[in-house]
Amino acid sequence: MSKVIDNPLTVVKSRSAKAGLELAQALLHRRESMGARPVTLVGYSMGARAIWVCLKELVRHVELLEAGIDPELAPMPEEAAEAEPDAPTAETVSAAEPVKQRKSTLETVTSVFHRRKKSEDSGKLVSTKDPAKRRELLRRAADICGIIENVVILGGVFVAEKKQWERVKRVVSGELVCGYSGQDWVLAFLYRTNPLVLAGSGVVAGLGPSKAKG
Repeated sequence: MSKVIDNPLTVVKSRSAKAGLELAQALLHRRESMGARPVTLVGYSMGARAIWVCLKELVRHVELLEAGIDPELAPMPEEAAEAEPDAPTAETVSAAEPVKQRKSTLETVTSVFHRRKKSEDSGKLVSTKDPAKRRELLRRAADICGIIENVVILGGVFVAEKKQWERVKRVVSGELVCGYSGQDWVLAFLYRTNPLVLAGSGVVAGLGPSKAKG
C-alpha cells in the first residue's frame, strides 16, 4: 500500500514546489501585472506546500539583498533542491511502472542532481562595496517584505522546524496562520519516516502547531 501512495505523492510534491518557486517570481515582479498592492495567500494541502516554498524563496532574496548580493546574480538556489526533498530517487522507480513514467522519474532525478552540481560549482558570491548599490539592494529587500500581508496555510504537506517558521515570518507583514488537525492519519502515515519528525525537531504543518513565536 505504501508504494501505491508514496510514489504519486513524490511527483505531486515536486510539482507543488515548482509552483511555489514560480509564485515567488510572480510576486517579485508583481508591479508589471498587479501594481504594488500587498497580497493575501491562502492554500490547502499541496497549495499550502507551494506557499511555503514561495515564502522560503522570498526570504532567500531578502537575506541575499541585505548581505549586499543581487539575487539575480546568485546561482541556482538550493531552495530549488530543498523544495523537492522528496523528489523520486532511482531506488523509488518501480519495475512495475510504465516505461514512459520511469523515464520521466529518472529525468527528474537527473535534473535535481545537475542543479545541485551547478550550485556547488558556482563558487562564493561577493557582496558589493558600493554604498549606492547597497542602498538600492536594501530598498529592494524592504520592498519584498511588504509584498505579502497575510498567509493562511491549512493542512500543509511539509515539515518545518520552529526556526524556519520564524524565518519566513519576515516576509509576512500581517498574520501567518497555520491550520492543522492532529487526527489526519493519512498525512501522519505519509510522513512516518521523515527524519525531522523522527528526531522531534520538525512538525508536519498539517498535524501540529509550529511552536514559533508571534
